[in-house]
Amino acid sequence: MNETRDFFISYNKTDKAIAKWVAKVLEDNGFSTYIQANDIRQSDDFIGKMIEFLEYSENFIGVFSKSFMASCYCQKELHTAINRNLTEDNYKLILLKIGES
Repeated sequence: MNETRDFFISYNKTDKAIAKWVAKVLEDNGFSTYIQANDIRQSDDFIGKMIEFLEYSENFIGVFSKSFMASCYCQKELHTAINRNLTEDNYKLILLKIGES
């Protein structure tokens, strides 16, 4: 794969519908996305794909919810994005807070 895309959308499975909507809005407006729901097949190496998505995306969007915060996978993706945001001038980290406070 190794194709650079504009955004990696990170989410917990309970927020899949919202994440897919975000991806559709972005794609309808000319941006490219990596999103688990569209880019990972059942036979794929899940962790390997997530690492690729993080490495080959120019920006990060986290669908930030209580379930996101409870997920160890989402936490690792967020920490990776925070580190890139701190070390790469053009890398954007965007959190879309959903649900109750």
